[in-house]
Amino acid sequence: MDKHAGGWNRRIKRMRRAGSRALAVVCSLVVLIVMLPASGHALEGDYKLGAGDKTRVRASEWRASQAQVYEWDAISGEYTINSSGYMSMPLIGDVKAAGKTTSELSDVIAEGLVKKIGTVKRPEIAIEITQYRPFYILGPVTKAGDYPYRPNLTVLQAVGIAGGFRRTADERPERESISGEGDLNVLQLTLSSYMTRLARLNAELADANSVSFPAEVNNQANNPTVRDFIKQQVNIFQSRKESMRAQLKSYEALKVLLAQEVTSLNERAQSQQRQIELAKRERDAVDTLMNKGLTVNARQSTLEQQLAQFESSKLDISTSILRAQQELSKADRDSLELRNKFKNSVSDEIHDVSLKMQETKEKISTAQALLSETDGYISKASDRNARISYSIVRKVDGKAQEIAAEESTPVFPEDVIRVRINRRPDFAETGRSELGSEQAAGQLPGAQLKSIR
Repeated sequence: MDKHAGGWNRRIKRMRRAGSRALAVVCSLVVLIVMLPASGHALEGDYKLGAGDKTRVRASEWRASQAQVYEWDAISGEYTINSSGYMSMPLIGDVKAAGKTTSELSDVIAEGLVKKIGTVKRPEIAIEITQYRPFYILGPVTKAGDYPYRPNLTVLQAVGIAGGFRRTADERPERESISGEGDLNVLQLTLSSYMTRLARLNAELADANSVSFPAEVNNQANNPTVRDFIKQQVNIFQSRKESMRAQLKSYEALKVLLAQEVTSLNERAQSQQRQIELAKRERDAVDTLMNKGLTVNARQSTLEQQLAQFESSKLDISTSILRAQQELSKADRDSLELRNKFKNSVSDEIHDVSLKMQETKEKISTAQALLSETDGYISKASDRNARISYSIVRKVDGKAQEIAAEESTPVFPEDVIRVRINRRPDFAETGRSELGSEQAAGQLPGAQLKSIR
């Protein structure tokens, strides 16, 4: 009996360990997915690394024998490409990074580890650009100089990062309009981010198979930033759903095993009861013979001992049944608690995101009202003598080239943005300053401002 019960206990322990390993694998995959960098650069797949770029390297290897992802902590970390174009890494030394894409650099690092350490299986290398090389902006902006690059940067956004155009009494409305335009764009992107997140949370709460994004988000799918928002939320949804499915599956498998154990123990209890009944009948027969003097006390004593052992074994089996039933009930409770905890967490997130969305909408409404008022002033005060032009000095095949640019032109690391304010000759002859007096207050006509939107 003890060997049989011990066998069931060992099977339950193995099942729990298997479930834990499966859950660990899923969680590891979730971590890897979450840590993969979201594609932010319009040409990220073709982006060539250069001196000054900062990267985060994550090295890992799937070990099937242990059913888990092994992290190469000695390699994983943050690295900066030095002025010579190399990254200095443990184990493999200096690695040439300049001129390579993140995908190409991943292959170089993986091959270097294979050659240096002699691993049988090539490790997986994920590289994220944490900080790009700076860009530069020159001209009549509030603060010219170099600034950290960020993905999907445009000329207009770069001007906003540099503080907008230099403030004078005459140009203040135009500066406020440009600054307000940039603030409004940021608020609208923030709202789109909240909307994609809310769509994912609603899908999780409804236990849907996919995320349905609202029309306001789908209409902006051509925007690279919004497209990245959508892709990121879909990845999070799939990862969390797979993690929940794996945990619930582990609980269901445990409940099946426990139910089988209860059934087996019940059958053993019935068999033990039959043995007790047989022992009792045999004891009664011996008692009859004892009364007639046809048998000895030793036989009766032996039967009493056997009967006591049978009843003790039945009691042990009953205890095992109760324990298994308790474990089964606990598995049910844990499974239900897992679902409820997840639902409550999602509900709390929905509440928080909804409040932030409402706050952002109010900010957008205020920004639009202020921008409309400023545009109205510019429309009245503009003399159309001033015109802003942009150009970008960019290295192409190692040579600097100056190209004409517009407000929506993409900016890349190491670009030099030149801002100029051009005026007609008849206006320049008046001898006024670059931005002029009240007659020169409008450097951007109202129609031009509307075209920005």
